[in-house]
Amino acid sequence: RGFNQSELLAQNLAGRLGLPYLTALTRHKDSNRQVDLEKAQRFENVKDSIAAESAEELRGRKIIVVDDVATTGATLLSAAQVLEEASPSWILSLYAAHGGDPEGTQSTAHAKVAAPGGVC
Repeated sequence: RGFNQSELLAQNLAGRLGLPYLTALTRHKDSNRQVDLEKAQRFENVKDSIAAESAEELRGRKIIVVDDVATTGATLLSAAQVLEEASPSWILSLYAAHGGDPEGTQSTAHAKVAAPGGVC
């Protein structure tokens, strides 16, 4: 596509809310396009593909993770798990659109993203 729509959404949200913007995550492993994969494959596909940049900068901070489309929540969950290792005070995951879940299991991933003791 030539651009990162999630990054554009995050930058716009930060600007509108008057919050600092920080690129806290990088993709350090190539992965397949999520749209072509089944639910279990999506979670495996993003596993170990995301890394936190400047973990020390994230410690104790409030973090909002923004994604463009969430279908199973695999990318948001993976991002939250990586960020949690940096010990932020809390993590909020947001997405702009829901991609639908033909397997009818969407609520499972969202429950994990919102699990107490895990991520907020």
